[in-house]
Amino acid sequence: SNRLESLGGEIVFIELLQPTSDDVRTAVVKAIDKKPEAIYLGTYYQFLNLGRVIKELGYQGKLYSIEVDEYLASESKDFTSGMQLIGPELYKDTFRNKYEERYGVKSSIPAGQTYDATNILIDFLKKTPSKEGVLKQMEDFRSYEGTSGLIEIKEDNKTVITTAIYELQNGEIVRLQSV
Repeated sequence: SNRLESLGGEIVFIELLQPTSDDVRTAVVKAIDKKPEAIYLGTYYQFLNLGRVIKELGYQGKLYSIEVDEYLASESKDFTSGMQLIGPELYKDTFRNKYEERYGVKSSIPAGQTYDATNILIDFLKKTPSKEGVLKQMEDFRSYEGTSGLIEIKEDNKTVITTAIYELQNGEIVRLQSV
C-alpha cells in the first residue's frame, strides 16, 4: 500500500480476512460502499468467496489479485473474467507437461518454485554436505536459471524473478505481457 500511495494512489479500505472466516460479505459491502475504482484481492484462501460476493453485489470497477492457479481460475470463471494479476512468468512448458504426465493434474503455483528451490539445494549439497558450506553457498548465491525462469538475488538481497501480467478470461489465465 505504501508503494501505491507513493505513486499517487489512494487506499480507501483494507480488511484482513482470516482463511477460516465465514463472513466475507460484510467486508465486501464496506469496501464497495467506499466506491473504489478497483478492488485488490490479496488472498488465495478467500479468493472464491470474495469474487463471488463482489459479483453478487454488482461491483463494476476493476479487479486485481495475487497470482492464482488454474483451479481458482476455473472455479471462478463466472465472476472473475477481466480480473488482472501479476505473477511469475508461467513455468516452462516442459516442466508443466512433465508434471501433468507424471501426476495427472496441472502444476499448482508453488510446484515450479519448489522444484527450483530443491534443485538449488541439491547443487549446494553436491558441492559440500556441511551446514557451514551450504550456508556459505547461500550467501554467495546470485542467480539460477530454472523452471521458473531466471532467479536473481540482487546486492540488497532482494529476489527478482521474471514476472508477467495476466488476465482471467472465462476460467483461463491469459498472459498479457512480461514486466
